[in-house]
Amino acid sequence: MGHEAFVIWINESRYIAVDFVTVQGEVVSFVVRLMTCGPDGDRILSRFDTAHGVAHQDLLTPHGNLREKLWLREFTLNQALDHAIDHFKAHHEAYPG
Repeated sequence: MGHEAFVIWINESRYIAVDFVTVQGEVVSFVVRLMTCGPDGDRILSRFDTAHGVAHQDLLTPHGNLREKLWLREFTLNQALDHAIDHFKAHHEAYPG
């Protein structure tokens, strides 16, 4: 089993925090968070994860509460992990923060 965690900086105030586990090269769980830095500390804007056994995106309110859950059933976990990173890189400006 392998565990990896890293950060991808998008700009001076936003970054993507990636954390995932693999078994024999296949992703078995992950969380990818779009984060913003501010004077009150870091805050999560949205996340993709596998907390319910299926990849999904949690859309959050400005206070960090769950607003909507978007299921990604059409992706394998490997594909969903890549999708999450690519999505936040391309669309981070769509998330108010």
